[in-house]
Amino acid sequence: MTAESNESHVLPASDELLDLGALQVPRVEGIEIRLNIDHESMQGTSADLVYGSSMAHVQVFARAKDELLWPQTRDGLVAGLSEQGVASEIVIGRFGSEVRCTMPATDFDGNNILQSARFIGIDGDRWFMRIAISGSATVDAAEIAAFDELIAGLEVVRGDEAMSPGEALVFTVPQ
Repeated sequence: MTAESNESHVLPASDELLDLGALQVPRVEGIEIRLNIDHESMQGTSADLVYGSSMAHVQVFARAKDELLWPQTRDGLVAGLSEQGVASEIVIGRFGSEVRCTMPATDFDGNNILQSARFIGIDGDRWFMRIAISGSATVDAAEIAAFDELIAGLEVVRGDEAMSPGEALVFTVPQ
């Protein structure tokens, strides 16, 4: 397990995309972006997008052209949740199948709570994006629609270099 840190950036509304290396994020008013850095490699591993009262943890990986990663990832996620005693369901959302569940968590005060979550996988052209969403965009229809619109605006930059399937794409701090 490696240590990670978060750097926060609040962005103004704009038609432009913020360049995070592997991921381009729409500059939406009110969005906060936290880039997670692995301190051993000093490379960005993921981004947390906080929008409204919800957050999406976004990771991007390389994949082979002829193999989809979401079906096996989704099924493994459902099996893992079941082993932990967490019931989940696969539903069809804007991006295809997604996993929804309510899982035990601990709040900032140390209290045990139940937290809803959505897990989305998107297989692109030689890349795979995995997104874990928490907050009101897991249960409120209007919040789900708004957050899905933000996700639809994400662009992955895969690059042409050879990479092993499942290898994480690198996030970078914006200029």
